[in-house]
Amino acid sequence: MTPIYYSDIRDSISNGDIIFLKTNTLSGKIIRFFTNSPYTHVCMAFWIHSDSSVSRLLVVEAQGGTRRRIINLSDYSKYDWTIINNLGDWSSQEPEALNKLGNVSYGWINASYFGIRQFLLKTLRIKLPRKRFSGEICSEFVANILKLEETRITPSELFDVLTKEKGHEIKFDILHQ
Repeated sequence: MTPIYYSDIRDSISNGDIIFLKTNTLSGKIIRFFTNSPYTHVCMAFWIHSDSSVSRLLVVEAQGGTRRRIINLSDYSKYDWTIINNLGDWSSQEPEALNKLGNVSYGWINASYFGIRQFLLKTLRIKLPRKRFSGEICSEFVANILKLEETRITPSELFDVLTKEKGHEIKFDILHQ
């Protein structure tokens, strides 16, 4: 596979594209262990164009240790990504995505429960129910924006639903620089 880098495809990323990250942080390794998935985080990209004709590529996300936030996508350039297209209309999704910035807390209990649920299912075939706790993890945030039927979902489950059931296509697999 020929490496594709962020700088090569930045201008090909569209509003609403869904970015799945493969992080190598301690928390990323823990997430990968429990969920048996390469994906540790997910967010949605969008462009901001200023009066000075400078364009910024940003992401909106639910991120551990913060509340719902916006950051530069380039902040994640040290990680590998998979980008899939958004089949929805970003102009109708954007108000919900940007609503409540800084107000929706991260769902640490959700994240822990989802990881344990995935681990038990994949290793021991024990199926725990999908429960809802306070807060919101990254994949729940994106699933809510996309108005999926099931929103209590891990990043890997979200990836599978979008690519295998909903027809979203992989646009790029990005390697860090």
